[in-house]
Amino acid sequence: MYSFFLALLLVALCYGLYLWGSIHAAIAKSVQIQARTTAYEQHPTNPSRRILVAGDSTAVGVGASLTQDSIAGRIGSDFPEAEITNLGKSGLRLALLKEALLARQNERYDLIVLQIGSNDITGRTSYTEIRNTLREILDLASKMGKKVVVLTAGNVGLSPVFHPPISWYITHRTRIVREIFIEEVGKHKNATYIDLFRERPDEPFNKDIHRYYAPDFFHPSGEGYGLWYLQLREAL
Repeated sequence: MYSFFLALLLVALCYGLYLWGSIHAAIAKSVQIQARTTAYEQHPTNPSRRILVAGDSTAVGVGASLTQDSIAGRIGSDFPEAEITNLGKSGLRLALLKEALLARQNERYDLIVLQIGSNDITGRTSYTEIRNTLREILDLASKMGKKVVVLTAGNVGLSPVFHPPISWYITHRTRIVREIFIEEVGKHKNATYIDLFRERPDEPFNKDIHRYYAPDFFHPSGEGYGLWYLQLREAL
């Protein structure tokens, strides 16, 4: 019996080291990708409309080989006459997004696109803090923009970098945060929530991992952002 538990402990230890190693390698790869990624902006001489994109690394477009393939870049392609300002920053959580918007609260935009939430999910921000901060962000953004569109990063736990039981825990948190976003965004008439969440059988990203994920297996690739943009485009 003693040898059985010892063997079980050894297996658990090895698996724990494997989980730590895979996540550590992904973080290192993400840092490399982030270092060579610049957030997409465009500033035509006489813009017909003003668009603000803000949020985490997905707002920056981390993972896309070409900045034009990011969400902001694809918006710019569809609206070449629009001025696009991008406040995306890798690692951003809701609290820092609120500060970024407060610094521009006197500005007015035709469209505000907020890509935020995944770092609060993986970083274990409390659900109460997520709800309260999101509420403040939406109150602020709905005054700054004629239309507000909000995206989170789909089913974060399905990212190939995560493995059970960590992936199960992150998906559990993602489901709860998704409900918070749906409820809070729904309270604002000029705001729309783009629901990117899918359960595993319906998640297109995981049906072709190397096509839709970046090399860190966490961020979307350019084609991954393309799938997200198909849903966003309907709202635009």
